[in-house]
Amino acid sequence: MNAVFVSVPDAEGLVDQSGVSPSLIRMSNGGIVRNLMGDTAGNSHDRRIWGTKAYADLTDEDDIRVRVGGAGSGDFYTLHPKMDEVWQYAHREGRGGGDFWTLYFFAREVLFGEKGPWDVYSACDVTLAGIQALRSCGSGRTEEVPDFRDPAVRDRYRHDDFRQAHFDPARIFPEGHDESATGEFTSLMAECYGWGGRGDNLTKLRKARDGMRLAAEFAGPADHMKLITAVRELIAALPGLAETYRKLRSLQRRYPDCPAGRAIDAVLASGDEAWVLDTDAALAELRAFLEKGPAAN
Repeated sequence: MNAVFVSVPDAEGLVDQSGVSPSLIRMSNGGIVRNLMGDTAGNSHDRRIWGTKAYADLTDEDDIRVRVGGAGSGDFYTLHPKMDEVWQYAHREGRGGGDFWTLYFFAREVLFGEKGPWDVYSACDVTLAGIQALRSCGSGRTEEVPDFRDPAVRDRYRHDDFRQAHFDPARIFPEGHDESATGEFTSLMAECYGWGGRGDNLTKLRKARDGMRLAAEFAGPADHMKLITAVRELIAALPGLAETYRKLRSLQRRYPDCPAGRAIDAVLASGDEAWVLDTDAALAELRAFLEKGPAAN
């Protein structure tokens, strides 16, 4: 197999872990796997297989949709796989049963000596694909995915010390920073992103504001009700979000040229900073929207 990463590292060799980081992997049989990883509005566990004769969508937890006919104009059929008792149990555990089957086959191999459907080499196959895809960021070329079943290949990589570049989270502010101010950084960012069960206020902001822009084209009342709920949630969160923004901007002005300062800039740029800080006008706009109703806007 060969792998290539489609992201580009920054000057410090770091890949943006908050964006989209897709990779393309060419399999040994010539097939292509596209792995779309990253933090986007389209996050999902979608699994789709394209072939020259048919297409299968494995995303649904219960059914499989298959298109036959060898072309995009072919017919779709819905298949309901037959599952025995163990399969049904695995299915109920979610995530396609992936977590369950890993433990199940490991236990059977240890307890009964039954060889599982994968081993250390197949584990390397799926792990090394991601490592080599990341490696291609720095090399600028497609990287092979080594097959460690071959002793000669293992020897070739025996002293390979490639590793992902990481920044030290303890050094996101410059040396000698004022900890009485920077100590709030994590909690303030958590209010925006919802870490540790906190606010997730950026999501609330985008759900409401972008939904309002689309409201005139909504197909029915169910979407109107979702938007009404989103706008009400934003009204409740907005004063606190404005205070969070003020603290973040103050912190960014003190330490603009460091990882934390750049992260704050990115948050405020995506979070409609000027609109949020004009809080009274923003609240009036949201309440006026609710008074008219989504269908009227």
